[in-house]
Amino acid sequence: MAKLIYLTALGRSGSTVFERYAAMNLDIFALGEMTYAIERGIIENERCGCGVPFGECDFWKKFRELLERRFSAEEIRLLAIEQRRAESTLGFYLLRYKRVSSILDRYYQLQAEFIRSLPHEYAFDTSKRPVRPILLKRYLKQDEIQIVELVREPAAVAYSWTKSKVRVESTTGASATMPAVGYYKSVARWINVAIVSSRIRKRIANTVLIKYEDFVMNPDSAIAVLKAKPSSKGVDSAERYHPVSGNPSRFEPMKISPDIRWVTEVSPIKKIVTNVLTAPFKLLYRV
Repeated sequence: MAKLIYLTALGRSGSTVFERYAAMNLDIFALGEMTYAIERGIIENERCGCGVPFGECDFWKKFRELLERRFSAEEIRLLAIEQRRAESTLGFYLLRYKRVSSILDRYYQLQAEFIRSLPHEYAFDTSKRPVRPILLKRYLKQDEIQIVELVREPAAVAYSWTKSKVRVESTTGASATMPAVGYYKSVARWINVAIVSSRIRKRIANTVLIKYEDFVMNPDSAIAVLKAKPSSKGVDSAERYHPVSGNPSRFEPMKISPDIRWVTEVSPIKKIVTNVLTAPFKLLYRV
């Protein structure tokens, strides 16, 4: 019966390579961004990390069957919309005033059941959305969930978001991309995720902080804080690597590098403004 390791971060923080390396070396099953299991898996039938379309992946067959037994086709499409709203950072603040819908609550219960059913020590969900573990926690015991806060230098994250990426997992034949986002908008998102993550930390005690820069310098030391036991099966074993959604780099040979292009390409003024805006959180994270 698997327990859950959940990663929070802003996109472009290195979660995909971190997940792959952890799955290579620890008894962890890589689920990828399970928050997109319906939207990009069931509805859009994008490629699983194993390379085949989601609807043809044997691993996700049990998940599809559970979903189709408990929800109608119309309800499944509604779940994708409701989940996106509930797991937004705005959704976190709204939780103070109202509960999620009963249909969405049933879906989180289903996800918890599915995670527990996996024949591995831990399942790794890299959905990154800080609100998601609070919603899952209703159906997981305190000792069944560990939160990993993956933090990367905000200027590096914001710079990365100014570049679009082709989403090779799309099976529609259309040119799907991860769209570019403005630099300062990404800085604001970094701050927003940091604020919500700090609130989540107070609700889930078993939380660890990992800096992406530390992971790049010493990957083994970084993943040592995870509770999972060592494994020697390898990351690309079909048995343990079926991530849904994530950075397109998961279809390429794994490469761990600092990616410091931002150091020379982000202007000094932008760096100063970023440092001022994010200073309280950088002190907390020691980034």
